[in-house]
Amino acid sequence: MPGLLVATLGLAALTQQFESVFIAVKWLGVAFILFIAWNLWSKNTEQMQAPPKRSAGAGLLAAAVLTLSNPKAVVFFGTVLPHAFDLTALSYPEVIFITALGIVIELTVQLTYLVTASRIKRAIQSPKAMKRLNRTSAGVMTGCAGWVDVC
Repeated sequence: MPGLLVATLGLAALTQQFESVFIAVKWLGVAFILFIAWNLWSKNTEQMQAPPKRSAGAGLLAAAVLTLSNPKAVVFFGTVLPHAFDLTALSYPEVIFITALGIVIELTVQLTYLVTASRIKRAIQSPKAMKRLNRTSAGVMTGCAGWVDVC
């Protein structure tokens, strides 16, 4: 908790020192969100392009690279594991078990995402459904851009 407080106070001091820069970044973010919303709203869903075909191995490799290059997982486990285990007293079988358990949990979560995304993809196959989804997403993004403006 003290680390969170220090980070928060440090960021607050930084934003006060460079207030105009943070305001400019905020407005650039709002403009970018509105740009994406406009692209979604005006997208032609009648002439949908099929995604390029990729092998399962290439998809698995891309997913592995993405997961392994994600610093949030390293930070999370780096902060949680020392509180859950005495890392200096773990044996090799325990390290292998913890690693295997982490892999199984990660694969289970990713498989759940994959199945859910596959079902959603089947549900929005028609151009009309895709247009409705794009317009709904554009509306939500515009609302978020407006909310950022208020904050």
